[in-house]
Amino acid sequence: QGANKLARSIFPEFCRDGSRQRHKIDTAAFADRQRQLVALYQDKIPFEYENRKYQIGYRTLIAHDKEVGYILTLKDITVELEHTKLLESYREELEKDVALKTAQLQNFQEKMLFGFSSVVENRRAGTGGHIRKTSLYASALGEELWQEGKCADIIKKDFLKRLQRVVVLHDIGKIVVPDRILEKSGKLTDEEYDLVKTHTVEGAKIVDILM
Repeated sequence: QGANKLARSIFPEFCRDGSRQRHKIDTAAFADRQRQLVALYQDKIPFEYENRKYQIGYRTLIAHDKEVGYILTLKDITVELEHTKLLESYREELEKDVALKTAQLQNFQEKMLFGFSSVVENRRAGTGGHIRKTSLYASALGEELWQEGKCADIIKKDFLKRLQRVVVLHDIGKIVVPDRILEKSGKLTDEEYDLVKTHTVEGAKIVDILM
């Protein structure tokens, strides 16, 4: 029934001679363009015209249970799409940055934990890399249990990663045990043995703080 300047420029078939007289409408060409836009509308694809993008709206007019016309609307969403694209680009860069920072922090934490544990290990001579070996053994056992599907509600990939990090702390509580007891070559007294056994409780407290 009518159209604004934008619609007439998009639909040159609306008036062959540029006027707005209805009898001048090229109905066949106009119907083809209508079908094209409706198809884009149904597929939720923006309509592009002169470097601008439009969101298509379509509504059929019904009167007395009959289709008497239709309304096509074109909303310019060019700026909106550009903003969305910028936000997506920013989000992707932010995710990459966060992933990098997280990896760096995890690497620092692993080095810190291993270094902290090494302080305890180095208090005793002849341990032969006990912490590193224990970490490898625990990781291998955890991987095997995961492959066999055992304790599936607990043992997952992220669990295995945490296991490898925290297992180095299994003896960290020995930092509270005096060197004279750790280095004693003979049999421990009952009092000394009770003190050694406290390293598990003290270690748990340290782990709670570190992790």
